[in-house]
Amino acid sequence: MYQCMALFNSLQSSPNILSHNIYKHICSTKEVLESFIQLCSDTTSMAFPKPSLVLCSLLALLSLNCGPSHVSAKVYMVVMEDDPVVSYKASRKGVMRGEEAQKYKEMATTKHDVFLESFLTVGSYKKLYSYTHLLNGFAVHANSEKAAKILSGAKGVRLVQEDIKMAKMTTYTPKYIGASGVWPLLGGAENSGDGIVIGMIDTGIDPKNPSFASFSNQSKQPPPNFKGMCRSGDRFPPDSCNGKIVGARWFARAGQATGEFNATIHYASPYDPDGHGSHTASTAAGNFHTPAISRGYNFGYASGMAPGARLAVYKAAYPFGGYMSDVIAAVDQAVEDGVDVISLSMAPSSVSPGPAAFLNLLETQLLLATKAGVSVVQAVGNGGPDASSVVSFSPWITSVAASTTDRKYNKTIVAGNGQIFSCGGLSRNSFQPNLLLKF
Repeated sequence: MYQCMALFNSLQSSPNILSHNIYKHICSTKEVLESFIQLCSDTTSMAFPKPSLVLCSLLALLSLNCGPSHVSAKVYMVVMEDDPVVSYKASRKGVMRGEEAQKYKEMATTKHDVFLESFLTVGSYKKLYSYTHLLNGFAVHANSEKAAKILSGAKGVRLVQEDIKMAKMTTYTPKYIGASGVWPLLGGAENSGDGIVIGMIDTGIDPKNPSFASFSNQSKQPPPNFKGMCRSGDRFPPDSCNGKIVGARWFARAGQATGEFNATIHYASPYDPDGHGSHTASTAAGNFHTPAISRGYNFGYASGMAPGARLAVYKAAYPFGGYMSDVIAAVDQAVEDGVDVISLSMAPSSVSPGPAAFLNLLETQLLLATKAGVSVVQAVGNGGPDASSVVSFSPWITSVAASTTDRKYNKTIVAGNGQIFSCGGLSRNSFQPNLLLKF
């Protein structure tokens, strides 16, 4: 109460003190805010001088804008003991059909809602996702510091894990590594991978990139086993799903909860504002013999490893990175949609030492995806050369690392004094054969 009195007197004597710092202080100090509200509503109180109507109005506006304090708010991923769809189907020997699976999903989602209402105070949390296909659980953004303890001790809960920040991992290559040697066995270069859907969990995709253009002989209908959908949005019109791209969704609820997601620059759509997702998608399944032209420079032709494969896009990473709860939602949806392969060029920003590294929720989910018949491919990361810098290590997935290349572009630089320097360049001589260097 003394803190409240001092702050109130300061406000009375100097209204300009309503600065950003005071605003934050009021929002984070429940006692102060409640005291002000009580004071403004009690005109008979003699504890303070009667506040002005203007001051009370300002405080009322502050209270409306404050909302629950996010200082201690965190996102938690909770796994329940009940079976997810894939396990429930297995226990019934695969007799669950599409309609039955949908009803089971809805029932599980409702149980998640009822569970949260039973154990957490209304208004202190927001459910971000219900996981139902590979895992039975949910992600929740909770303001209470005790939320994790409450949820962990509740009956029916198998695991509670705090959300983890994720980091992104990042033309001639197919021939160099021998991938093109397989193409004749798979219907030729243009058709290699036809009938396969690769689920790209990354920063989205640029639908205008020629690597993702639809071929004239390519049906706009996805393979019959794929049941995903195309969600349009900013810079991602409905015709973006053109036969090459057969599905597109985006996941950002954890990023929204933390305040890092900004729809103006990150786009509330599958569109890729970062470039990382378009890069990995073109590497995996970019169209065959696509001219690689950037800013007027011709870098030759590029092809993906499986040029005939289709792409399903699950945007769960952004320029600020991403969160495991969003990625898990993307993986869950991708497997439910019926992708054949998951490409994941993301990993936790930090890895727990020892056996615990294999026990985080994402590694567990990727194991379940593999058991469901989906091939999972993950980048090992850009760390090193120190030991233990690899971030993809689980034996149930395929870990992909960077390789050397025998490609070299010889260039020359001519200094202002006429001296010539030989060096390595970034592309073949498709523009200036020699670069004049002036200081």
